[in-house]
Amino acid sequence: MEVVPMPAIILTFFLFFFPNGPSLTLSAGWSDERSALLSFKSHVSNDPNGALATWGSSDVCNWTGVACDMATRRVVKLVLRDQKLSGEVSPALGNLSHLNILNLSGNLFTGRVPSELGNLFRLNILDISANSVAGRIPPELGNLSSLNSLDLSGNYLTGEVPPELGNLSKLKQLSIGNNNLEGPIPTELTRIRNLFYLNLGENNLSGHIPEAIFCNFSALQYIDLSTNSLDGKIPIRGDCPLPDLMFLVLWSNNLVGGIPSSISNSTKLKWLLLESNFLTGELPSDMFSNMRNLTLLYLSYNYLESPENNTNLEPFFASLTNCTELKELGIAGNEIAGTIPPLVGRLSGLRQLHLEYNRIFGPIPANLSDLANLTALNLSHNLLNGSIPPGVAGMQRLERVDLSNNLLFGEIPPSLGMIPRLGLVDLSHNRLTGAVPATLSNLTQLRVLVLSHNRLSGAIPSSLAQCVNLQNFDLSHNVLHGTIPADLSELTSLLYLNLSGNVLEGPIPVTISKMVMLQVLNLSSNRLSGAIPPQLGSCVALEYLNVSGNALDGGLPDSVAALPFLQVLDVSYNGLTGALPLSLVTSASLQTVNFSYNGFSGEVPSAGAFATFPADAFLGNTGLCGSVAGLARCGGGAKHRRVVLPVVITVIGFTLAIIGVAVRRAAAAATSSAEARRDSRRSMLLTDAVDEPMEPLADGTADNGGGVPRDHSPQGRSHQTPGRCSRNMARGMRSVTMTASEQSCSTSDSSF
Repeated sequence: MEVVPMPAIILTFFLFFFPNGPSLTLSAGWSDERSALLSFKSHVSNDPNGALATWGSSDVCNWTGVACDMATRRVVKLVLRDQKLSGEVSPALGNLSHLNILNLSGNLFTGRVPSELGNLFRLNILDISANSVAGRIPPELGNLSSLNSLDLSGNYLTGEVPPELGNLSKLKQLSIGNNNLEGPIPTELTRIRNLFYLNLGENNLSGHIPEAIFCNFSALQYIDLSTNSLDGKIPIRGDCPLPDLMFLVLWSNNLVGGIPSSISNSTKLKWLLLESNFLTGELPSDMFSNMRNLTLLYLSYNYLESPENNTNLEPFFASLTNCTELKELGIAGNEIAGTIPPLVGRLSGLRQLHLEYNRIFGPIPANLSDLANLTALNLSHNLLNGSIPPGVAGMQRLERVDLSNNLLFGEIPPSLGMIPRLGLVDLSHNRLTGAVPATLSNLTQLRVLVLSHNRLSGAIPSSLAQCVNLQNFDLSHNVLHGTIPADLSELTSLLYLNLSGNVLEGPIPVTISKMVMLQVLNLSSNRLSGAIPPQLGSCVALEYLNVSGNALDGGLPDSVAALPFLQVLDVSYNGLTGALPLSLVTSASLQTVNFSYNGFSGEVPSAGAFATFPADAFLGNTGLCGSVAGLARCGGGAKHRRVVLPVVITVIGFTLAIIGVAVRRAAAAATSSAEARRDSRRSMLLTDAVDEPMEPLADGTADNGGGVPRDHSPQGRSHQTPGRCSRNMARGMRSVTMTASEQSCSTSDSSF
């Protein structure tokens, strides 16, 4: 009996039970999938998290991100989400023929979406969102007949939306927003009847919205077409109800016409975002009464009006009282007029209210304070009058309040300082009076405080230094007086400080130098005096410095001129003297300067940054010379006069002294002529007696430049005044009333 070798027995066994040789097929399939995955790995140029470190062992099913079917051991999932992988997506992934899920979202892949992915006919989910892939969407993706979800959003894809995507009959979610896609929305997409999520927002799509989108997608729950260039009307019809619609996002397009009343059929609506279009008509007053789930309603920046010829806001607000889930309401930037109705206080769940940039008039309702959950209130740029309700303190969750650019009057309620979460307060451009409340110092979370262009008076509370998180501080154009509190230097996070247009006095605090993050400092049009502190050079982030229109003296510090990021420097209309710092020549950032109407002297450089400065930047500095248009040449102009003039005055003085001596001698000779004739010897003695006192007179008055005492010399008086008069002229140029002594010397300075 012949003995069959063991390998032959095993082969006979498999051939008997598996005549088609499945083991060979499986082995080939595993090999193909392994090769595809290794090809994918080879296309990855950076793997900082080591996600592919296990890719190399014998069993691919144990590799990170890979999942296999338990029965067939074929790869069915490849999920490598948020791994910071760089490189390109390998076309070899198209060989993973059993793949159900491919998720590479949240990485740094570049290149293109491989058209070979269209071979994955078993694929249910394809997600390559939030990467940096570019190029066109492959039309081959329309072959993925089993696909339920396609997400390519957040990339740099270009071209048009492929009509072939309309073949994805099983698709339920399509997200290709936040790319650079262009062209119209293909009508072929409307063949996808089961679609409930559609995101085409943040592209460059144009044309009309196809009507069939809202008629054929009866299961639609979410649609985002925002931030495109779509035009035409919103094609929502009453005969095409959208009973399941919850999110309608169409903002930032070119849509026209009115808000379709048939939207009221979508009673499950949570978001209605139609802002930044060209919609017209009245604010809906009967649309929202059954939308109890409405959370966000934004109709801002259109051309909507209030009912009753744009006079009555009450019907609109009344229709919202049943929207008990409403959190954010925006109707800003329309043509809306009328008063804010008291029933606004019934929207108790509201967290944000935006009514800015309208023509709303009348007082702020006192019961607005009933909105206890409000975090943001913006009523700016309207025609509101009356006072700020003191009950505003009842809104303890308020974080931002903007009432600027209205006609509000009265005092700022001290209770405003009792709202602990306030981070922004803007009451600028009103008619508010009284003092800046010291209670504002309680707002330790405050980052922006803007009270400019009002009629506030009194001193700046030094306690505001307790607002340690303040970044923007603007009290400009009020009637504040006193000195700038040195304690403000504790605001080390400050980026913007504007105290201009007040009546502040005293020196610029040296402690401002502690504000090392300061980018803008404007102290112009006050009554500040003293020197510009050299310590301001420590504010190394400073980009804008304006101290014009004050009574500052001394020189312009080199440390200030050498600030590395300074773009704008205005020191005009002061009494500054000395030469312009040479460090300005090498400034790489300086763009705008104004040195006019000071007492600067010396030569203006023509190189570096000075070559770009206009002539009017140097006006009113008669001591300056140089090649700048309007200035005297340094060779024989103003600089020469400053040397020659004292010499001329000295010569004139000596000449007057000689003439005076001669006159006195002649007078003495006339009165003694008779005696001189009788006694020539005595005449000689008298003549010697007149000459002898002149020698000490000449010696004693040599420093005065003449033979008369200093107090009576016209030249001596004019030499006493240039510094004082130039400062007085600086004040005069700012329309500040000059004293009689200042007026008396204002013309004498014109020659200096």
